[in-house]
Amino acid sequence: MINEADLGSEERWLYELISRKALESLRKNNFDAEYASDRKEALEKVIQRIPSKATIGVGDSVTLQQIGFFSWLESRKDYQVFNPFLKNPEGYSIAAPQERFELMRKALTSDVFLAGTNAVTLDGKLVNIDARGNRTAAMIFGPKKVILVVGVNKIVRDVDEAFRRIKEVCAPINAKRHFEKHHIESMGELPCVKTGVCVNCNSPSKICRKIVIIDGQSPRFRFEEEEGISIIIVGEKLGI
Repeated sequence: MINEADLGSEERWLYELISRKALESLRKNNFDAEYASDRKEALEKVIQRIPSKATIGVGDSVTLQQIGFFSWLESRKDYQVFNPFLKNPEGYSIAAPQERFELMRKALTSDVFLAGTNAVTLDGKLVNIDARGNRTAAMIFGPKKVILVVGVNKIVRDVDEAFRRIKEVCAPINAKRHFEKHHIESMGELPCVKTGVCVNCNSPSKICRKIVIIDGQSPRFRFEEEEGISIIIVGEKLGI
């Protein structure tokens, strides 16, 4: 019997088609880009790309949480990890502010840096906005290898649509997350947290500060030790 309430196969078909278009453009822009059908396969592809005994830096990423990367990393003893975003069970930061700063700096020169991305365009660009810029800085230069895991919901038509997505979806939800789950009270004063709508504020707690558009990679301008950015697009809705 046909189950009209189940659209799983249709969604998977559409997600893969959209992902293939983005992957083709990313590869033309000299990114290492690959498709994973689900979060389990995504984790496998991430693990395959991390050399033994590497130093690992991470950005704040819901996507990496969702694919099980941090749980896997906790089970390993052969990596040195620079994670400024560790939280206790109540959601408070484990590291003091100065320690967090030092971990962010060390992550910038790690062997492998992992994060998500705010948006991927169909013409092969990465669009990201940060508050501090530790995540976007690491994407540009520093680590020998960068691995970005991207849910299919992050794929957009172009840079303009990427900015709309960031302003209308990513920033409000992320600010609300930090306010409610991580107890950062100042986030509760942001207009987007109060109303759900971005007003291009200039609040002291504004998280939309550092804007980076990565329009591909140039193999000619890469040191021998640099492997550049690998992008794994997952056929699921992940992250913010």
